[in-house]
Amino acid sequence: MRTKEAIKEHASKAYTQFSINARARAKVTEHGRLCFGCNEEKPWDQFHKQPGGTNGRKSRCVVCMRKHLDRWRAENPSHFRRIGWKYELKRLYKMTPEQYLSMLESQGNVCAICKEEGNLTVDGSELIKNGKPTKFHVDHDHVTGVVRGILCNSCNRGLGAFRDNVQYLQDAVKYLSK
Repeated sequence: MRTKEAIKEHASKAYTQFSINARARAKVTEHGRLCFGCNEEKPWDQFHKQPGGTNGRKSRCVVCMRKHLDRWRAENPSHFRRIGWKYELKRLYKMTPEQYLSMLESQGNVCAICKEEGNLTVDGSELIKNGKPTKFHVDHDHVTGVVRGILCNSCNRGLGAFRDNVQYLQDAVKYLSK
């Protein structure tokens, strides 16, 4: 049985050899490089930027990279959706999926306004469809960015339609009470 150190050393050597071979195959010129996807020589502006890549660019051209990512997403749909949702939660609201589920649980797994129930599985997997929650949405103050709670789609859109203006909402209540 190989030790962890031996495995790391072997992986490091294999990666170094792969890098040397890859650079040798790359066929880099001052005007562009050979795309690993379509094997066509293309100008640098046809490759996405990547720090640490040859000349600061990816090894596949934009078209081949799109095909590669589309193929990966098709082969790994649930993984991609979870990554997308986690990324958006972190980027937009600075919260983790655990914090989201905890907040939802503290609300009784219902919308904070209308108390509509959601269709959640134990691991939260039904929350995701095409990278976004299907039933609930994070409600936040658009000025401060502070998260207020979790709302159903209808309530979230309703607050948005009133532009989070308390006076508008109070006027709407008066109007509905006539």
